[in-house]
Amino acid sequence: MRLGESGQFEPIACDLQDFDSVKEAAAAIRAGEVSSRDYLEAMLARIDRLDDTLNLVVTRDDEAARRVIARLQ
Repeated sequence: MRLGESGQFEPIACDLQDFDSVKEAAAAIRAGEVSSRDYLEAMLARIDRLDDTLNLVVTRDDEAARRVIARLQ
């Protein structure tokens, strides 16, 4: 979410292809170009899309990740 000109929070779409690295994504989050919540949701969606093929994720707790993000915002 980003604070819009009206003073209300507006959702920000997060396209993971906008970032070449996690470092670049972190910089975008710090700059307010994307919210940490939107980035997390994009990463979770990416895992959903790819993990059946790659089988890399052993343990996953989406709700715990969302709680951490909520505390940090």
